Amino acid sequence: MHRFVAGLAAGAAAALVMSCAGWDNPVALADLNPQAEFEVSVAQVETLEEFEVHIHLREGSGPMYLREGILEIEHEASGRLQEIPVAVGRGEYQAHVVLYDAGEHHVHFRGTPEHHRLRMELGETEIDAHPQGRQIGPYWVELGLDPGRVIEGERAHIHLMAFDGPGGMPVAGLNFSAEMHDPDGDHSGLSVHDAGGGEYEMEHQFGHAGPYELHVTLMGGGPGAEAEFHIPIGAVAQDPVDGNGGGDGHGH
Repeated sequence: MHRFVAGLAAGAAAALVMSCAGWDNPVALADLNPQAEFEVSVAQVETLEEFEVHIHLREGSGPMYLREGILEIEHEASGRLQEIPVAVGRGEYQAHVVLYDAGEHHVHFRGTPEHHRLRMELGETEIDAHPQGRQIGPYWVELGLDPGRVIEGERAHIHLMAFDGPGGMPVAGLNFSAEMHDPDGDHSGLSVHDAGGGEYEMEHQFGHAGPYELHVTLMGGGPGAEAEFHIPIGAVAQDPVDGNGGGDGHGH
């Protein structure tokens, strides 16, 4: 597990995100002196793959209890924003996260302490997301999706980028076939178009929300020439806040 530590000085801890008249005295916030530690449940974060963020909060020498917590994740390049409610506990907090764009993400954790009614900054860290990639035969293949975050009922453009190795040169002229498996176990074949420059394109009309699997085969690729990519499709009600109303979603 990766661990990120964000220690907050007493003065910084008193920075308020929201306050209301008649609530608890904000002067006492300066005495909380919270310490936040972040852990990520995977060795490498990949786009479209769910992982967990664990937050450990201490208040002085003991755990810090919260009424509520919010994990705010912003993609640096596009400004795309997600706000994820955090399951609260007794100093140990966690959130299930899926990142849709490759690159650096700024993560802020905010919450309302149990014995106060003022929401405050509780820590921050950064997470770098890599494009979801698989070894298919002798080639490294990465998955891209447009829009990057697909909701149920949408048609999405899917593209694969083939390289001669991780971080290597693009490889054109390959012959891929693909099948999409939906949450009910049904599957449909996709037409794969060689767009040149190592990019291979297809489209799919997604149905209801749930986990989808894209099965890709490199025709004539020999042993290990098959792989699965995971594509989570969300319901409309779960669509996260989009900080800029767009973004290309390709992750490249």
